[in-house]
Amino acid sequence: MWASNNEGIGAWISVKFKSLIELKRFHYLDRRNTSERNRVLELKFIPNGEIITVDLRITNDIQEFNTQEIKARGVIVTIKDVYGVMNNGGSFGFIGEKCENVEDVKGEDLQDYLKDRHNYTGIIPEPLFPKSKKHEIISLNCRDSFSNTKKFDDILVKPGTKIDIICPESCVNTDAPVYGSNIYSKDSSLCKSAYHSGLINSSGGRVTISIDNPIDSYTSSLRKGIKSEGRSYSEYSITFEKFVKEDSIILKPGTKIDYYNKNGLNARFEKAIITNINESSKGTIINLIIEGSIILLLL
Repeated sequence: MWASNNEGIGAWISVKFKSLIELKRFHYLDRRNTSERNRVLELKFIPNGEIITVDLRITNDIQEFNTQEIKARGVIVTIKDVYGVMNNGGSFGFIGEKCENVEDVKGEDLQDYLKDRHNYTGIIPEPLFPKSKKHEIISLNCRDSFSNTKKFDDILVKPGTKIDIICPESCVNTDAPVYGSNIYSKDSSLCKSAYHSGLINSSGGRVTISIDNPIDSYTSSLRKGIKSEGRSYSEYSITFEKFVKEDSIILKPGTKIDYYNKNGLNARFEKAIITNINESSKGTIINLIIEGSIILLLL
């Protein structure tokens, strides 16, 4: 879900395809808050420079637009009009087919376009360790579970899905049910289960839900003053992880990161893994291994 920073009209985002694509349709899902919703978007297709303007309705549904089989290597999406100015944005997708016979499509390159229009001075490297796809933080009450709330209806809940939530305080004092210990059933109170697992305290806070495969049974346990119950099979299982901001890197051995190699015109991201971390009088020294080479970073 793309969100600008109170920019409103004029905010933009670029999409770069891996190859020449013949686009068929454009799907768009607006943000939930009306004050963050867009009224008009401009799509400029690169390299041919063709422009399509789409008028958006106020709706929670996905809106679909025909792109008239345009061939493109990238798109610049610009907000041209809004319903309200806050963190305007949205989520979107382009549907099409890879062009097998790549013809010579003349026009400006996506990188040149960004450089000319936005004083962009570098290249557009592609990260090799993409971030896990999360959704906006969902605010829950103490009784919410996957079985009794509609707050997750816009999310495809399946093994591997991770969802960030924020819980209120004092959920420990409610009579909402908790089934399981460390691994919980889908009808468990999410916030009370997160407290039972030890990932949040009585004042609530943010935590990440991880959806896992079902198990045959869920065991009862007494933890932090809460007695969870046992039960049989659930459609899927729930565990909790510490909430980490999307742009944060956990500095520990084994963490995979994108190392940006500033090598002139060939600047690029390279796969790197942290092997060791040491503190010195000059700062933190991080040992990285990159495709067989060892690099030391001083922070």
